[in-house]
This record gives sequence, structure tokens and C-alpha cells, in this order.
Amino acid sequence: GVRIEHIFFKLDTVFKVGDMTRHYRDVTLFVQANPAFCCPSLITEAMADKIAKETGVPIVSVTYDGTGGIKNDAIVPYLAYPRRK
Repeated sequence: GVRIEHIFFKLDTVFKVGDMTRHYRDVTLFVQANPAFCCPSLITEAMADKIAKETGVPIVSVTYDGTGGIKNDAIVPYLAYPRRK
């Protein structure tokens, strides 16, 4: 289902995620660590719901914007209550 518009960043993401879920069956979470305003990360973040539906693996995006703070807390619920395949 990849269209011609899915070139460059999108295609790369689709292939990497597909490859990882095929070769590593125990993957239960993808964490996308992004610098703020990074175009490739914004594209991947927009695709996150569809990727999660296709693979059965949730995606958590963590954006590091240089302001500090506790950014990694978004991952804690997924670590505390992991999904089982």
C-alpha cells in the first residue's frame, strides 16, 4: 500500500518498522526520539497511528526541544503495563 508519495522519509520508516517487526517478534513498543521541528520526525509522528494498527506495536513520540524537563515520562506507562502479543 505504499504510494509514490511515500518516498524518502516515509518509505524509510515503513521499511524499517516492517523489518523490525518481522525479525524481532518480541517488539512491544517503538519509541521515536525527535529533536524539535525535525521534518522527518513530524512525518513519522503523523504516520504513527497507521503504523501501530498495521504492526500491533504502539509508538510513543518524545520530542526534545532543549528546554529540559521530564520528557521521558511519556514512556513510563508502556514500560509499567506492556502489551502482550
